[in-house]
Order: sequence, then structure tokens, then C-alpha cells
Amino acid sequence: SKLVGGDAEFNARALSKLLGGEKSAYRDMVLANTASVLYLHDGRELKKGVAAAQDAIDGGGANDLLERYKAHVA
Repeated sequence: SKLVGGDAEFNARALSKLLGGEKSAYRDMVLANTASVLYLHDGRELKKGVAAAQDAIDGGGANDLLERYKAHVA
């Protein structure tokens, strides 16, 4: 139930909070999914994949990437 989304405005706020570093079920799912993709892509250990995702979020890189994407498609 903690992963149920909402309308576009709700989901945008949730994404903004996640990329701002807020701890939540959404963040946990993103960390798990990212670690899984990195494992499948290059055999990275799951713990190292989680750490890489945490660094991308907490260091601001994930949010910067989203902002560049938004500027490109606008």
C-alpha cells in the first residue's frame, strides 16, 4: 500500500521527494530495481548496485539527469 501512486501531481511530488533524498518505500523500490538492472547489465553485486543508486540520488546526480532530460524535451 505504500507504493500506490496517485494522479500526475501526486506522482511528481513523490518523485521530487525521492530525488531529494527522502527515505520512503518508493526509494527502496528504486534502489532495488537499480541494483537489479546493474546486476543484469554488468554483473555488479547487488549491494554495490544499491550503493551506486544511493550515491546517484543523494549526490544529486539523478535529479540533475532528470532536469537535463526535462530541458531537452521541453
